[in-house]
Amino acid sequence: MIGRNCALKTVGYQVGPHPRHLTSDDLAGTYGSGGKTGYRPGGSSVVSIQRRRSEKRSRECRTGDLATLLLPYSQPMPVIVIGADTTAGQAVVAALRPASGEIRVFVSDDAAGADYRCAAKVAVGDISDGTHVGGAAIGAFCAVVVACAAHDTRDRHFAPTPAAVFAQWADGLHDAGIGRVIVIGDRTEIPIPDPLAAIGAEYVVVGSGGLPVAEVAGRVAAAEAALPPD
Repeated sequence: MIGRNCALKTVGYQVGPHPRHLTSDDLAGTYGSGGKTGYRPGGSSVVSIQRRRSEKRSRECRTGDLATLLLPYSQPMPVIVIGADTTAGQAVVAALRPASGEIRVFVSDDAAGADYRCAAKVAVGDISDGTHVGGAAIGAFCAVVVACAAHDTRDRHFAPTPAAVFAQWADGLHDAGIGRVIVIGDRTEIPIPDPLAAIGAEYVVVGSGGLPVAEVAGRVAAAEAALPPD
């Protein structure tokens, strides 16, 4: 059954090789009316969207509007939620679903995996198995990691401590070529230094500070939707 209880105690913050403070303005500005900026689900095909973009850029070249010409266009990219069989993970999947492209989940509970079959691509296994986690993440751009999955009551046979679980995740996500890691949790739940911060990906930590879990999930969704740093 989905919903292991995990305490989320801290406010949102970000650290790592590409530090970027997540303000309320940042979070509010990452979505368009149809989801991620530049993407409108359920409309034209990718080919027709690309054709219109090409025509738009041609017009901009002729008019000399370089500021508009250099605006980035974004497409939804695959995201995996590791520890989706937690209260926070379940809320994150629900928050990502309207705007993201392909959603994947990694869970340890068979029943939780069955519940997700219609909403996401599901991997069920030992969450401390970095090879399995990394294999499930291949082709994804972003990995959302729920820190309490490293120390809750589930069985973990590949790593004896939470820090060792994070090391397993780091190895697997590095091998998968993940471009962004978002960790949900209290600073006390995350090892210092966090091996996930050293895999060469953008690294974001989101806490709650006593906020409702749905609001935390919204912050995660906004961070996931943000354009990569230059």
